Amino acid sequence: MKRYTVKELKSALRKFPDDAIVCLYSDAEGNEKSTMLDFFGEIVGKVYNEYEYAFVGGSETYGIDIEKDKGKVIIYLQPSL
Repeated sequence: MKRYTVKELKSALRKFPDDAIVCLYSDAEGNEKSTMLDFFGEIVGKVYNEYEYAFVGGSETYGIDIEKDKGKVIIYLQPSL
């Protein structure tokens, strides 16, 4: 599994024009595609109580190791599906 960092994403995006439209797949196979609606950030391992329920940043994200990645920032790109 490949994990992209912001540095790698910035480098890849330099190949595209500034007015390119950002779209996302719903899964690795590209079964559904949509434009990007928004983005959010969390810190791995941080307990969040800001919503109606509490959760730990990154705890439900495939590919994140709560111990190894603790303290790193995660950026979620939200599809408009």
